Amino acid sequence: MATKNKKSFTCLGCGETLDLESDFYASSSNLYASIGRIPVCKKCLHNNYKIWSVQYKSKKVAMKRFCMAFDIYYNDDIFDSVLNSKDNKKPILSQYIVRMNLNPNKDKTFDTSIEDGTTFNIDENQEKSSVPEAVKSRWGAGLSDDGYRNLDQHYKYLKKNNPNCDSNQEIFIQDLCFLHMQKMESIKAGDKKGCIDLMTAYRNTFDKAGLKTVESIDDDACLGRFVGLIGSHIPEYIYKDKELYKDADGIDEYIERHIVRPVNNIKNKTSIRDPEYCINDMEESSVNDE
Repeated sequence: MATKNKKSFTCLGCGETLDLESDFYASSSNLYASIGRIPVCKKCLHNNYKIWSVQYKSKKVAMKRFCMAFDIYYNDDIFDSVLNSKDNKKPILSQYIVRMNLNPNKDKTFDTSIEDGTTFNIDENQEKSSVPEAVKSRWGAGLSDDGYRNLDQHYKYLKKNNPNCDSNQEIFIQDLCFLHMQKMESIKAGDKKGCIDLMTAYRNTFDKAGLKTVESIDDDACLGRFVGLIGSHIPEYIYKDKELYKDADGIDEYIERHIVRPVNNIKNKTSIRDPEYCINDMEESSVNDE
């Protein structure tokens, strides 16, 4: 069986000679009718789409710009369905172009989009940020929405634990927020060394700022903490009468009255009563003499 001869084509972007069918997307545009493909390889197209996504800060606007540049049909509903697709293995651009090359969109171009009423307006179509302007003003422009949220969340955490910080500590808190955000980015990027360096810088900045975190309290140590606090103001050794606070909480008296005395009576078959209800032999004889 004879094998089909593969056709090669030189990409107009990177200049590499690649396989025409596997490395170039199909196109219905009359501009590329001689080869039936977009004359820029898939790798270059994906790079262009990424650049436009960053430039316009919107995947949708970037897709419109892409379709305009390479004479591809654009449709909002189709793009939204691709954007919300559960297929995360294939890039958005690949999924969109594949759908454009299927019926009933196979023979459509960007001119068809214009006839359908599609316009390219960066200001109107740019995705709106959900981050409040006050948050952007605090941290400066140019960050992603996730970056702003990361900064603001950590800022609120530090401020909650340090509500009375001064102006100098406020500066340290903002520096700590940026270090925290950079640390999270290092973790996502798998930069172990960078993460360790940022953690060290965070601890040093935190110590210099004199800030504090929430201190966990052991319920079993509450009494000891209270006694230590009282002792720090009025040390126990200053009292001359050492018996004055010997049984301040009455625990010893309670144990003697309700545990030790009844158990001894049962064990020794005696009838010893509580001191206030007990008259010894000498006291009884003096009462009788009177």
